[in-house]
Amino acid sequence: MIQKLTIFGVVFVAILSLGVGLNQRQNALHDNRSTEVLTLRQQDQNADEQVSKWVRDLGSNNSNERSAAKETLLNLSTRSAATRDVVIKQLLKIIKLPDKGAEFVKSPARYSEWREAVDVLGLMRATEAIDDLVDCLDCNNGVAGLAVDRFPATVSIIKIGGAAIPKLSEAIQDRRPFTRHLAAMALSQIGGDKAKSELEKASAKEKDRDVSFTMRNLLKNWGKD
Repeated sequence: MIQKLTIFGVVFVAILSLGVGLNQRQNALHDNRSTEVLTLRQQDQNADEQVSKWVRDLGSNNSNERSAAKETLLNLSTRSAATRDVVIKQLLKIIKLPDKGAEFVKSPARYSEWREAVDVLGLMRATEAIDDLVDCLDCNNGVAGLAVDRFPATVSIIKIGGAAIPKLSEAIQDRRPFTRHLAAMALSQIGGDKAKSELEKASAKEKDRDVSFTMRNLLKNWGKD
Protein backbone atom coordinates (compact mmCIF):
# COMPACT_ATOMS: atom_id res chain seq x y z
CA MET A 1 0.00 0.00 0.00
CA ILE A 2 2.83 2.36 0.94
CA GLN A 3 4.60 1.47 -2.31
CA LYS A 4 1.46 2.31 -4.32
CA LEU A 5 1.16 5.67 -2.54
CA THR A 6 4.80 6.41 -3.24
CA ILE A 7 4.37 5.67 -6.94
CA PHE A 8 1.22 7.82 -7.00
CA GLY A 9 3.13 10.63 -5.33
CA VAL A 10 5.95 10.45 -7.86
CA VAL A 11 3.49 10.51 -10.75
CA PHE A 12 1.59 13.43 -9.19
CA VAL A 13 4.80 15.43 -8.72
CA ALA A 14 5.84 14.68 -12.29
CA ILE A 15 2.47 15.85 -13.65
CA LEU A 16 2.59 18.94 -11.46
CA SER A 17 6.10 19.74 -12.68
CA LEU A 18 5.03 19.25 -16.28
CA GLY A 19 2.12 21.64 -15.78
CA VAL A 20 4.38 24.25 -14.20
CA GLY A 21 6.84 23.87 -17.06
CA LEU A 22 4.08 24.30 -19.66
CA ASN A 23 2.80 27.41 -17.91
CA GLN A 24 6.28 28.86 -17.78
CA ARG A 25 6.80 28.21 -21.49
CA GLN A 26 3.39 29.70 -22.32
CA ASN A 27 4.18 32.77 -20.24
CA ALA A 28 7.56 33.10 -21.95
CA LEU A 29 5.93 32.83 -25.38
CA HIS A 30 3.35 35.44 -24.39
CA ASP A 31 6.10 37.76 -23.17
CA ASN A 32 8.08 37.25 -26.38
CA ARG A 33 5.04 37.94 -28.53
CA SER A 34 4.23 41.07 -26.54
CA THR A 35 7.80 42.27 -27.01
CA GLU A 36 7.65 41.52 -30.75
CA VAL A 37 4.35 43.40 -31.13
CA LEU A 38 5.74 46.38 -29.22
CA THR A 39 8.90 46.35 -31.36
CA LEU A 40 6.86 46.21 -34.56
CA ARG A 41 4.69 49.11 -33.38
CA GLN A 42 7.78 51.15 -32.59
CA GLN A 43 9.24 50.32 -36.00
CA ASP A 44 5.98 51.33 -37.71
CA GLN A 45 5.95 54.60 -35.79
CA ASN A 46 9.56 55.28 -36.71
CA ALA A 47 8.79 54.47 -40.36
CA ASP A 48 5.84 56.86 -40.33
CA GLU A 49 7.99 59.64 -38.88
CA GLN A 50 10.82 59.09 -41.34
CA VAL A 51 8.53 58.90 -44.35
CA SER A 52 6.56 61.97 -43.27
CA LYS A 53 9.74 64.02 -43.07
CA TRP A 54 10.87 63.12 -46.57
CA VAL A 55 7.38 63.44 -48.05
CA ARG A 56 7.23 66.99 -46.74
CA ASP A 57 10.51 67.71 -48.51
CA LEU A 58 8.91 66.85 -51.85
CA GLY A 59 7.28 70.26 -51.60
CA SER A 60 10.54 72.09 -50.97
CA ASN A 61 11.49 75.10 -53.08
CA ASN A 62 15.00 73.65 -53.28
CA SER A 63 15.44 71.19 -56.17
CA ASN A 64 18.31 69.43 -54.39
CA GLU A 65 16.12 68.79 -51.35
CA ARG A 66 13.36 67.44 -53.57
CA SER A 67 15.80 65.11 -55.33
CA ALA A 68 17.18 63.89 -52.00
CA ALA A 69 13.66 63.27 -50.73
CA LYS A 70 12.73 61.22 -53.79
CA GLU A 71 15.87 59.11 -53.58
CA THR A 72 15.39 58.51 -49.86
CA LEU A 73 11.72 57.56 -50.24
CA LEU A 74 12.63 55.08 -52.95
CA ASN A 75 15.29 53.57 -50.68
CA LEU A 76 12.90 53.41 -47.73
CA SER A 77 10.31 51.65 -49.87
CA THR A 78 12.72 48.75 -50.42
CA ARG A 79 13.33 48.09 -46.71
CA SER A 80 10.21 46.05 -46.13
CA ALA A 81 6.67 45.55 -47.37
CA ALA A 82 5.37 47.47 -44.36
CA THR A 83 7.59 50.48 -45.03
CA ARG A 84 6.65 50.40 -48.71
CA ASP A 85 2.98 50.56 -47.70
CA VAL A 86 3.68 53.57 -45.48
CA VAL A 87 5.43 55.38 -48.34
CA ILE A 88 2.62 54.64 -50.79
CA LYS A 89 -0.16 55.68 -48.40
CA GLN A 90 1.47 59.02 -47.69
CA LEU A 91 2.17 59.70 -51.36
CA LEU A 92 -1.41 58.83 -52.30
CA LYS A 93 -2.62 61.59 -50.00
CA ILE A 94 -0.56 64.09 -52.00
CA ILE A 95 -1.66 62.99 -55.46
CA LYS A 96 -5.42 62.94 -54.81
CA LEU A 97 -6.90 65.90 -56.68
CA PRO A 98 -10.61 66.63 -56.18
CA ASP A 99 -10.37 69.45 -58.75
CA LYS A 100 -8.21 67.47 -61.20
CA GLY A 101 -5.29 69.87 -60.93
CA ALA A 102 -7.10 73.17 -61.41
CA GLU A 103 -5.07 74.56 -58.51
CA PHE A 104 -1.73 73.95 -60.25
CA VAL A 105 -1.84 77.07 -62.40
CA LYS A 106 -2.28 79.21 -59.29
CA SER A 107 0.11 77.24 -57.09
CA PRO A 108 3.40 76.16 -58.70
CA ALA A 109 4.56 74.79 -55.33
CA ARG A 110 1.58 72.44 -55.12
CA TYR A 111 2.21 71.28 -58.68
CA SER A 112 5.86 70.63 -57.91
CA GLU A 113 4.96 68.55 -54.85
CA TRP A 114 2.33 66.57 -56.78
CA ARG A 115 4.67 65.98 -59.74
CA GLU A 116 7.45 64.63 -57.49
CA ALA A 117 5.05 62.33 -55.60
CA VAL A 118 3.62 61.03 -58.88
CA ASP A 119 7.12 60.34 -60.16
CA VAL A 120 8.10 58.36 -57.05
CA LEU A 121 4.96 56.22 -57.33
CA GLY A 122 5.76 55.52 -60.95
CA LEU A 123 9.34 54.55 -60.15
CA MET A 124 8.03 52.27 -57.39
CA ARG A 125 5.57 50.76 -59.88
CA ALA A 126 2.93 51.28 -57.22
CA THR A 127 -0.21 49.64 -58.58
CA GLU A 128 -2.14 51.16 -55.66
CA ALA A 129 -1.84 54.53 -57.42
CA ILE A 130 -3.22 53.46 -60.81
CA ASP A 131 -6.76 54.77 -60.32
CA ASP A 132 -5.62 58.23 -59.18
CA LEU A 133 -2.99 58.48 -61.91
CA VAL A 134 -5.28 57.46 -64.76
CA ASP A 135 -7.97 59.81 -63.50
CA CYS A 136 -5.43 62.62 -63.90
CA LEU A 137 -3.67 61.66 -67.13
CA ASP A 138 -4.05 65.20 -68.50
CA CYS A 139 -3.17 67.09 -65.31
CA ASN A 140 -0.29 69.53 -65.58
CA ASN A 141 0.61 73.13 -64.79
CA GLY A 142 -1.13 74.61 -67.79
CA VAL A 143 1.73 74.23 -70.26
CA ALA A 144 0.25 73.38 -73.64
CA GLY A 145 1.42 70.54 -75.86
CA LEU A 146 0.67 67.00 -76.95
CA ALA A 147 3.90 65.35 -75.80
CA VAL A 148 3.48 62.73 -73.09
CA ASP A 149 6.36 64.10 -71.03
CA ARG A 150 4.31 67.22 -70.26
CA PHE A 151 1.90 65.08 -68.23
CA PRO A 152 3.49 63.49 -65.13
CA ALA A 153 0.66 61.08 -64.34
CA THR A 154 0.77 59.65 -67.86
CA VAL A 155 4.53 59.20 -67.60
CA SER A 156 4.13 57.36 -64.28
CA ILE A 157 1.40 55.10 -65.64
CA ILE A 158 3.76 54.07 -68.43
CA LYS A 159 6.42 53.24 -65.82
CA ILE A 160 3.94 51.07 -63.90
CA GLY A 161 3.27 49.16 -67.09
CA GLY A 162 0.92 46.30 -67.87
CA ALA A 163 -0.99 46.43 -64.59
CA ALA A 164 -2.44 49.76 -65.71
CA ILE A 165 -3.92 48.44 -68.99
CA PRO A 166 -7.42 47.63 -67.63
CA LYS A 167 -7.80 51.16 -66.26
CA LEU A 168 -6.39 52.69 -69.43
CA SER A 169 -8.94 50.72 -71.46
CA GLU A 170 -11.60 52.68 -69.55
CA ALA A 171 -9.82 56.01 -69.97
CA ILE A 172 -9.55 55.51 -73.71
CA GLN A 173 -13.34 55.75 -73.80
CA ASP A 174 -13.45 58.98 -71.79
CA ARG A 175 -15.69 61.79 -73.09
CA ARG A 176 -12.67 64.13 -73.29
CA PRO A 177 -10.71 63.65 -76.52
CA PHE A 178 -7.38 64.62 -75.02
CA THR A 179 -7.70 62.02 -72.26
CA ARG A 180 -8.32 59.42 -74.97
CA HIS A 181 -5.24 60.69 -76.80
CA LEU A 182 -3.05 60.30 -73.71
CA ALA A 183 -4.50 56.88 -72.88
CA ALA A 184 -3.67 55.75 -76.42
CA MET A 185 -0.12 57.08 -76.06
CA ALA A 186 0.29 55.29 -72.75
CA LEU A 187 -0.95 51.97 -74.17
CA SER A 188 1.45 52.34 -77.08
CA GLN A 189 4.45 52.90 -74.84
CA ILE A 190 3.50 50.10 -72.45
CA GLY A 191 3.26 47.78 -75.42
CA GLY A 192 2.34 44.12 -75.62
CA ASP A 193 -0.56 42.21 -77.15
CA LYS A 194 -3.12 43.25 -74.54
CA ALA A 195 -2.34 46.95 -74.93
CA LYS A 196 -2.48 46.66 -78.71
CA SER A 197 -5.83 44.88 -78.57
CA GLU A 198 -7.34 47.63 -76.40
CA LEU A 199 -6.02 50.31 -78.73
CA GLU A 200 -7.40 48.51 -81.80
CA LYS A 201 -10.86 48.30 -80.24
CA ALA A 202 -10.78 51.99 -79.30
CA SER A 203 -9.52 53.03 -82.72
CA ALA A 204 -12.42 51.26 -84.44
CA LYS A 205 -14.90 53.33 -82.41
CA GLU A 206 -13.09 56.69 -82.29
CA LYS A 207 -15.06 59.59 -83.79
CA ASP A 208 -12.70 62.49 -83.14
CA ARG A 209 -10.57 63.04 -86.25
CA ASP A 210 -7.38 64.05 -84.42
CA VAL A 211 -7.56 61.29 -81.83
CA SER A 212 -8.39 58.77 -84.54
CA PHE A 213 -5.32 59.86 -86.48
CA THR A 214 -3.16 59.40 -83.38
CA MET A 215 -4.52 55.93 -82.71
CA ARG A 216 -4.13 54.74 -86.30
CA ASN A 217 -0.61 56.11 -86.44
CA LEU A 218 0.36 54.39 -83.20
CA LEU A 219 -0.99 51.07 -84.48
CA LYS A 220 0.75 51.50 -87.83
CA ASN A 221 4.08 51.99 -86.09
CA TRP A 222 3.47 49.48 -83.29
CA GLY A 223 6.66 47.86 -82.08
CA LYS A 224 8.97 49.86 -84.36
CA ASP A 225 10.50 51.97 -81.58
